[in-house]
Amino acid sequence: MTRLHLWISFIVCLALIIFGIDRGFEISDEGFYMLLSVPAQENENGLINYDLFFKLFYQLTGCTFSLVEMRLMRLFGCFLGAYALTHFLKNQFDILLNKYQLFLLSILGLFSGYAFLSPTLSYNSLTVVLGCFWLWTIFTDKSSNYPRVLILGFVLALLVYVKVTVALILFLCSIGIWVSKKQFSMDSFGLVFIPFLILEFIFWAILGEFASARLVIGIPLNSARPGYGIIQMIKSPLVGFLFSGVTLMMGWMIAKLKLKSFQIQVGFLLFISAIFFWIIRFTHITEEWNHVLMLTTSAFLGYLLGNSKSEITFSLEKMTLFLLPYFLHLGSNFYWLRIAVHYWVFWMLLVLVYIGRNSNVMQYLVTLLSVILVFNGIWWHPYGQDNSLWSTKIELNADGEIIKVDKELFDAIIQIKDFAKERELRLIHTAYGVPGLIWLSGLQIPHSPSVWNRIQLESLSYNLPEEMVFCQNDLLPDEWNFTHSKTLGSIQGHPTIYLLWK
Repeated sequence: MTRLHLWISFIVCLALIIFGIDRGFEISDEGFYMLLSVPAQENENGLINYDLFFKLFYQLTGCTFSLVEMRLMRLFGCFLGAYALTHFLKNQFDILLNKYQLFLLSILGLFSGYAFLSPTLSYNSLTVVLGCFWLWTIFTDKSSNYPRVLILGFVLALLVYVKVTVALILFLCSIGIWVSKKQFSMDSFGLVFIPFLILEFIFWAILGEFASARLVIGIPLNSARPGYGIIQMIKSPLVGFLFSGVTLMMGWMIAKLKLKSFQIQVGFLLFISAIFFWIIRFTHITEEWNHVLMLTTSAFLGYLLGNSKSEITFSLEKMTLFLLPYFLHLGSNFYWLRIAVHYWVFWMLLVLVYIGRNSNVMQYLVTLLSVILVFNGIWWHPYGQDNSLWSTKIELNADGEIIKVDKELFDAIIQIKDFAKERELRLIHTAYGVPGLIWLSGLQIPHSPSVWNRIQLESLSYNLPEEMVFCQNDLLPDEWNFTHSKTLGSIQGHPTIYLLWK
């Protein structure tokens, strides 16, 4: 029988998510994701190209998606990811938990990641869900047969549109796993590309644009942006690997070093603990404390490895579970230890695999931690927002949908809407990093769903705009002069935001 505490934690987390589904809005990342869902929004030279699916869906059905629907899609993705992880675990490990327990533990782990960053469907959330399906597919028995190869190819193809760097690294991992399992063949190698080629042809035939063309231009342009060079892209997961590897080794040392003297044991534990807390403090470079969860989990994994009686403590499947968080992060400019809570589910399940039958305490910890993380990340400290979700909100009509937002945001949107109506605008330029103001106003941004800095702005091919929403995150080009301005205020921790026009 599935344990009651798992169901209670699941219901509480689900309720916290559902009751906050139409409250709050973050104007940077969440605004960017929502603009990607708008069929009329341009996305030239994009590295993130899953907007093509929204545009295709609109061409075929005439339907678009609201904020609540986008948030529900992300929630549904958690269920899909948990389903895939359940089958992967049952197929690959002799684990005593039944499939319902595994499903609930998996979805609680995914809920823990849902609680960080914006709750809207995003490339980070899609990457995690597709990573779950990649695990299930690549480690399924006879994974190199043709139907399974096509499914794997479809997962990798979707990743190209979501995060091309992850698609590349998981493709290489797939080849390596096939070779190690003696399942590689040239037929499988060629077949895995078919789903991507079919999708590209469909987008080209119906929309007249496709991801490959965008990427050819977009990769060189975006690599010039601060934080998006090849070295920076590799550095972020490597730094995470370094510190989590150190804490893993510390846990392993505690398990392996059997000292006779009690005093020496206590001294050694105090010394290791001091180093551990120093690492936590040293790596705390943002306001969140999510990194504590990852560092603690890696230390516990090291302890379990040190105590493992198996001669082979890391099978290929276990090694992949451990490394997958680094692979899924590759290509992000986010600090790995800050965002890695998205991937905690993989390490949490790896801990359960090592613990085996003695998993009761771990299960209770997961149920408790998931509720705390969801409550904190959704309601108490929603990402990028100044106030908790239970604070006073004002109903805002965003393209026919009612969203409850803070007063400062509401006032800014009303001013932008009035300005756009007066000048009969459908498009308005923006800089920097506040696309949510444009989406909430029912407008779009020319060329790109968001402009994050001056280098990106200067790379876009357009003349000096007549109107602009400007945030002082960076300077405008020297030749960009406006004759009028109106202050919209400082919203969600951003510098002062202005309406500029000639």
